[in-house]
Amino acid sequence: MKAQKTMAGRLLAPVDPAELTKRANKVVVIGDIHGNNGAILKAAKDNPGSTLIQLGDFGIGFQIHEEEELYQLDRLNKVLTQKDCMLWVIRGNHDDPAYWKEKNPMMSNIKMIPDHTTRVIGGKSIHMIGGGVSIDRRLRTEGISYWAGEKMTVPINPQPLEVDVLITHTGPGNKYISDKLYDLGDWLKKDEKLQADLWEEAAMVEDLRERITAPLHVCGHFHKSATVKTKVDTIKFLNINETLTL
Repeated sequence: MKAQKTMAGRLLAPVDPAELTKRANKVVVIGDIHGNNGAILKAAKDNPGSTLIQLGDFGIGFQIHEEEELYQLDRLNKVLTQKDCMLWVIRGNHDDPAYWKEKNPMMSNIKMIPDHTTRVIGGKSIHMIGGGVSIDRRLRTEGISYWAGEKMTVPINPQPLEVDVLITHTGPGNKYISDKLYDLGDWLKKDEKLQADLWEEAAMVEDLRERITAPLHVCGHFHKSATVKTKVDTIKFLNINETLTL
């Protein structure tokens, strides 16, 4: 299944006709949850048969014992199965990246979505990218509550792309949002590399927004609810546990 090009030379997300009929009734995006599955359970209860997309900071990896982590996931998976809901999870900065690689739990109704993944669901093409910078990383313990691989990544061979929705964990840089939502305060004093990493992240987000054309960009990370309309799209920031129906 090959991507098609528009007149502008941008790639359209590849469309599998069979995908268009799967769970076509509803797609619900859920903000950061930090290990509290309440928002997911409510979304599944209110929207049976739908696809739920949790946009990062799922909160996976914080349990001391991996068996407890898998037990909690199995309980959630059973509820999702009962409600005929599929949960897609994007990697956040407060998630152990290993669960998107060698520790992937491989649950029937919970899918850990790799960075730079495009899917067509509910008749909409959706491109998903995880990762972000933790401003409080100096107060955390690496490998337990902070992971060095937390940042957003760049694809090996980035190409222009056209989709209906762009979903990222972190969001546009201070050109639009960050300086209004982040109160960095003393964080910069505690972490001498933080400012440079945040500027790098802001530039990376702007680069991908120039490369990827989407009328709607949904993200979380900043723990605030905000809507920004630009000349080319609408940016929707979801607060903790906030949901958005696409």
